[in-house]
Amino acid sequence: MKDLFRLFPLVLAAFAAHALAAAAVDDRFLVARDAARAGDRAKLERVAPELAGYELEPYVDYWRLSLDLANVDASAVKSFLQRNDKSYLAEKLRGDWLKQLGKKQQWADFDTEYPALVQPDQEVSCYALQSRLARGDARVLDEAMPLWFDLVEPPESCYPVLEALITEKRVLAAQVWQRIRRQL
Repeated sequence: MKDLFRLFPLVLAAFAAHALAAAAVDDRFLVARDAARAGDRAKLERVAPELAGYELEPYVDYWRLSLDLANVDASAVKSFLQRNDKSYLAEKLRGDWLKQLGKKQQWADFDTEYPALVQPDQEVSCYALQSRLARGDARVLDEAMPLWFDLVEPPESCYPVLEALITEKRVLAAQVWQRIRRQL
């Protein structure tokens, strides 16, 4: 028992040292988060190596990719998605990347990745409809018709789909008035 009491200060000191080291890494993580929020890529890149192996390292990787998602290499995004499969961060990055692919009308990559998205938002859903329009899918206009009536403030990605409804004479004066009445 006497030996146990002699070891207690050593054990306590080891725990304290570990807690201080963990707090320092946590502080570096918060610095990385703040750099990402501020859009400061240089600062994020300086801090990122210090967080290698840290339990929240996937967040750092996510921030690094999302800062310039419009220009990031597709293989880097796919690698992140594979490493973090079925996680919140993968779902968030996948949705954001699909929006970039849709804006650029990169339908082949979009169509490959879209089925893996668990909960697409309206913007991504409209890009999916645009992709189908580009492939000549005749059923897309039937499926898009409810958008005409339901969307109050459609995202920009829905405009081409809504315009296709008008161009293809799926929306006539009666539907325009019906939409106006619903929105009022």
